[in-house]
Amino acid sequence: MRNNRECSWMILLLLMEYTLSEDSCKISPSHGQLSFGSFLPRTVFTTKYQISIYQCATECQLRKQRCKSFNYRRSALSCQLCEDDSGPGGVNLQAKAGTDHSNIDTWKNIPSRHCNERNCSWTERCDPSNVDPHSSCVKTECPFAVLKPGVTIHPSNETAVGTKARYRCVSEDMERGSHLTTCLASTAEWYPTDFKCVCKAPIAMSGTITEDAQVELGHNYTYRCQDGLIGRRNQNPTVTCQPGGEWTTTNFTCVCTVPAKSGVIHLTEEVEIGQNYTYKCEINLFKKGDGNPTVTCLHDGSWTSTNFICVTQNWTLDTFYPNNIHKSEVISNHTEIHLLTCMQKCDKEPNNCLSFFYDNKTGLCVLSSSFQRGLPNGFNFSDGLFYYTVPSTSCDFQYINVTLTGTYFCIKYHTDLKPFNEAMKACESEKAKLLVVTTNNQITDLVKIWPHLYSVAYIGLSDADEEGRWVSWSGDLVNPTWGSGQPNGLNNEDCGCVFQKNEIHDINCNELYSFICHKNHFVPNPI
Repeated sequence: MRNNRECSWMILLLLMEYTLSEDSCKISPSHGQLSFGSFLPRTVFTTKYQISIYQCATECQLRKQRCKSFNYRRSALSCQLCEDDSGPGGVNLQAKAGTDHSNIDTWKNIPSRHCNERNCSWTERCDPSNVDPHSSCVKTECPFAVLKPGVTIHPSNETAVGTKARYRCVSEDMERGSHLTTCLASTAEWYPTDFKCVCKAPIAMSGTITEDAQVELGHNYTYRCQDGLIGRRNQNPTVTCQPGGEWTTTNFTCVCTVPAKSGVIHLTEEVEIGQNYTYKCEINLFKKGDGNPTVTCLHDGSWTSTNFICVTQNWTLDTFYPNNIHKSEVISNHTEIHLLTCMQKCDKEPNNCLSFFYDNKTGLCVLSSSFQRGLPNGFNFSDGLFYYTVPSTSCDFQYINVTLTGTYFCIKYHTDLKPFNEAMKACESEKAKLLVVTTNNQITDLVKIWPHLYSVAYIGLSDADEEGRWVSWSGDLVNPTWGSGQPNGLNNEDCGCVFQKNEIHDINCNELYSFICHKNHFVPNPI
């Protein structure tokens, strides 16, 4: 029988009785149960050589806090002590010829004098020859070394005091600290323990501070921008050191912050190093002089210099008379240009351009050196033709002069979007008010000034205090010429706006829209 042969050596060794079962040999009646041809591959914490299986079991019991089972190799008479047991039904065991495994709880107490009563610590062995309760527990092993991410130790299954082990990483260039460590008899602890595996230096990113990070596996590194630069918003500056010494990827970028300039449209706030940014004047303003509108972001976060400036052009939309006998004196004419370009040409005209005609349909621009409101000779009337003059009284910076059905205003069109109350505050911060318009003719005049007027813009009308009672910002009752079907009061629509059909509509005050501010009236030049 196979099991008879496997157990026969035990009989000779222990000179004890045994009984047979299908999978194991139980040393009977007072000793443990063996699983033949099996071993527990994990949590071996020390190995003893040239000892009997009985001595092996005794060594395990003398470490009862830590030792839960043992492997015994018959040919080598070697004993491996384990922190774990075989598990239910031997689930943790693996087959290995010539090696047997036993859980120590299947063994009755082996005579070891006083040690059955001692409660030695995890790293101690009870000395059966020492009856002194204060000195019979002797430090014999260290705990398993606590390994940092990516670190291995060799040997990994020997923790006896005096053992020397070597730390390793997957690559030598990742290794930092003391490679060798020793289980000290004085403390039953490993020393030194400063060894770690680190990633290579993080990839250098333009504009970031260069550092020798020495980051351990599993730990993070956060990029920092040089002084004068900032990290682009919504980009993650943190990367993680991965097994193998590589880093996770990131799209983090250090950028320049676009310098604030009065009167320009800020299309973006962030520009990458080496890239350009081109200023554009706000809708009410114009470039002055020959300043270069383009600046470049430099590596230190500064910008190339520019004398670019936006200023107000104090043009006013005025009335003209097609049949007036007094004809305007033409300086020059230009075709297919934008209204703003026409204004700029008049501003730069050395022959004292005082007014101009502009055809909103064809882009025709006619510059004049007079304030005469009659059409120049050779030009025909068109319903898209408008007349602009320079008034004697200037509006404040960024405000332009307009006439709305004969009344002169200084107004500013804000392209940034705000709810109604915030729009009111923005106007007040400029010592202005939301523009109050009450007729479609006034709106038509606005569109003449800004033919590219956005679809919706707040004006200074509201019935928030009393439904149906529309008042201006001053509290005066107003009766606007409403657009078709307006006001309809849907969805708490308590604020007035200029709508995309050039009509006055009511609208929800919490929606974000552009808005129009106005300041003092002014008196135009007499013609």
